Amino acid sequence: MSGKATNDEMAAAVGWIIDSMRENGHTDVERGTEKWRALARTMAGVQLEVFQRQSERDHGRDDAPPQHSALAPIKPPETDPLAARMLDGESNQSLSEIFKRYSAERKATPATTQECEVAIRMFEEHLGKPKPLYRITRQDVQGFKRALLETPIHYRKRFPGKTLPEAIVANKKRKEPYEPLVARTINNKILSRIHSLLEWCVKNDLIPDNPAAKIRVDFVQSAEPSRLPFTGDDLKLIFPPAMFQKKLGEFEWAMLISLYGGMRASELAQIKLSSIRHERGVLIFDIEEKTKNAGSKRIVPVHSELIRHGLNKRISALKAAGETHLFPKWYGDGMKAKQAATEYGTASLNQYFPRFIPRKFNRDYLPKLGIGDRKVWHSLRHTFKTQLSRGGVDKATRDYLTGHVDGSAGAVYVHDVSVEAMASAVERITFDL
Repeated sequence: MSGKATNDEMAAAVGWIIDSMRENGHTDVERGTEKWRALARTMAGVQLEVFQRQSERDHGRDDAPPQHSALAPIKPPETDPLAARMLDGESNQSLSEIFKRYSAERKATPATTQECEVAIRMFEEHLGKPKPLYRITRQDVQGFKRALLETPIHYRKRFPGKTLPEAIVANKKRKEPYEPLVARTINNKILSRIHSLLEWCVKNDLIPDNPAAKIRVDFVQSAEPSRLPFTGDDLKLIFPPAMFQKKLGEFEWAMLISLYGGMRASELAQIKLSSIRHERGVLIFDIEEKTKNAGSKRIVPVHSELIRHGLNKRISALKAAGETHLFPKWYGDGMKAKQAATEYGTASLNQYFPRFIPRKFNRDYLPKLGIGDRKVWHSLRHTFKTQLSRGGVDKATRDYLTGHVDGSAGAVYVHDVSVEAMASAVERITFDL
């Protein structure tokens, strides 16, 4: 604490504290510098006081208030008009700091966690720097909403190294500016995440009210659906007779199974060969890998058309080749993209697998066939569910087969539809291919 120790002695005593502070972004001091030694002396003083308080408690004496300046609660100046909003010592933390506690308590899915992290990052970029919770005002959130309406889609990829405000300025200077974020994305994936986190802060007595309450982008929702199912004529173009006269590859099998199985792209890409098995004599796809939510875990009977086109032969060939997944290249490409990604803190597999086969389908395959008008890869799943409905399958079964069920613990394991009934429901799907 007096500063007489060597750098190695300081590192051995309190270096771990400084390393932790560096990892959490609270300091950037380099070992051995004067700033590092000054911080080490401060941490040594804090440790000495901690030992003293522990000794006092061990001897039955009441805790004394902290004496070291680094342990004293940070209080806003008396002239600060927002001082009354500081209810707790953690009120001085930023959204990104308090998020760790919020995330640990909520145990959200990777997709939700990733959306929260992105929303917080964008909000703090808009503010210029992280603000203490108690200093976040409605004006801050209203200003953020206005900025989002001008923020170009995928701004970090299109303007590498630029913050949100810088990307907005750069986009305006383009001869043809990129399209801005749509209202639905702003409301559902950004503002709602900021609102939820601040609401949690209110419930935990960190701030007195939620400055993001009722702040949303007002827009008139189109009566037209955002995506349409494929028509019979579309499917004849997508699956021409010539396709089935040769060996089907990953691309063709992915389309077929999506059409007859209704899985999401991230679910389809992750299917293991061991997850295609028999249950009560029915061949099923067991959707058991990382999914959108707990309710997405389910079983989907294999349609007889997939077997007719040679699914069993494909599975046998892949096993003989030592593969573990039904779509080894797609799965491998998605995992490589996930591992290489550094833009987001918590990886969400939903962000990576659609970049490959679904993107090829949307950007190359459909335009070549002249199919557009709100029809994309997800339309295969939409078509699956539409055909279940037209086949007279009840809503509960349709929802279960597509993973649109509640996320309760019981719902993951128990459902009121037998495997045989689900197989019968799937067989009601017919296409003239």
